[in-house]
Amino acid sequence: MELRNRLMNKILLLTFLTLCSFNAFAEFEIKGWTPRYIYVDGDNLIGHTHYFGASYFKRQGAAFEGPTMRFGLGTKGEKINVGYTSGSSFFSVDMGLSYNFLDSDNPRKHGSGLGGLSVELGLRIWAVQIIMQNSEDTSYVSLGYGF
Repeated sequence: MELRNRLMNKILLLTFLTLCSFNAFAEFEIKGWTPRYIYVDGDNLIGHTHYFGASYFKRQGAAFEGPTMRFGLGTKGEKINVGYTSGSSFFSVDMGLSYNFLDSDNPRKHGSGLGGLSVELGLRIWAVQIIMQNSEDTSYVSLGYGF
């Protein structure tokens, strides 16, 4: 089972790297929806996470910016994120708000009044993503892979 998971993760990463390289040299203006995906190997609150979403980007060449919505499915809970993305095909910054829905048996269950509400900042360098989250209860950084 472990070998199969590692093999699938490598195939998934190779696929994402290939897909991300297709739009690296666009030199025209375009508006529209773009899919977003991140795999986080060990999110501090919700475990191994598949983070799906969409962005409505206005592009000028390889640069883009626009609102982004994401939904994360983790092994210990779920997450919703609404933010704004600005960047290029090589580097981008995501800023927004997240809400974590933790499973009932999760040892990091929220005890505060704001619950799972947090501020999230993401930095993407090609296919590697650094996701920083700050809430009333905790602050942490996670490493993810995606586009």
